[in-house]
Amino acid sequence: MSENPGEELSKPSFTRHAGFWINGVIPVEQQSEVSGEIQDFFYPYFKNYIHADPKDREKIRLAIEKYLYQEDPIGISDEGAKNIDEYRPEADLITWLLMTGSLNPKTLLTLWILQFSEELSPYKSEGDPKILAMIESLNQIYMANEGKDLR
Repeated sequence: MSENPGEELSKPSFTRHAGFWINGVIPVEQQSEVSGEIQDFFYPYFKNYIHADPKDREKIRLAIEKYLYQEDPIGISDEGAKNIDEYRPEADLITWLLMTGSLNPKTLLTLWILQFSEELSPYKSEGDPKILAMIESLNQIYMANEGKDLR
């Protein structure tokens, strides 16, 4: 804790997940810290990625949003608000990984760390049975909505 009460409040840190929902650009110094190793690994998978709700990703993204809302890996879904799109940024990134054949335990683990933080990530390793089960479910959702088997 700081000697100056309230100092922490004057320098808030936002996860990339939270930043998605905030109007405007979050300055880099206000984004939650993630190691350069995580960023260096993850960002090349999104070389041609454009977030603009492209119609070619919408059907699969909506199905993944619904799945993530129900699974609620971070514990942020609000049943009362019925905010099924709570995990929209993650669903869109996962959709991209599926469409490019890049979804695997390491990319999914890295996505959760990057979007939230290593501390908040519900998964702690590539071999986590929950992450492996999620990949299986995401592949099934993708096949059901796109008719492609990525395994």
